[in-house]
Amino acid sequence: MNKNKIAKQWLEFARDDLKIAEILFRNKSYKGCSWHCHQAVEKILKVIIIKKNKRPRKIHDLIELSKETEIKFPENFQSFLEELNLHYLPTRYPDVYPRMKKLYLPKNIKRVLKLTKTLFLWLKSYLNQK
Repeated sequence: MNKNKIAKQWLEFARDDLKIAEILFRNKSYKGCSWHCHQAVEKILKVIIIKKNKRPRKIHDLIELSKETEIKFPENFQSFLEELNLHYLPTRYPDVYPRMKKLYLPKNIKRVLKLTKTLFLWLKSYLNQK
């Protein structure tokens, strides 16, 4: 399969994750929303890596993936990637969640979803330029 077809599939999955995040937020499933925000960003970063003729590593660390894109991220997006990274483990492991449950207050997740959409559009515009 060629890189464009693979990238297109990853991008479709990333868009789906973003849509699911919005649905989960509306239904007050804040952990699920944050996890799908993380997934949407992770997958669109992997699309960019694929477009650069590289194979994305099977990792979930958004900072490491962002480095592999070779994109110069504005400081606000770099900080947000660090923040969004925090949302991966607590949503997957019940023993981690209790220590982090303040992350999942509605006002915090509303902000995470908004920033995810902004970052997603920024990365999408980067893709459209290439």
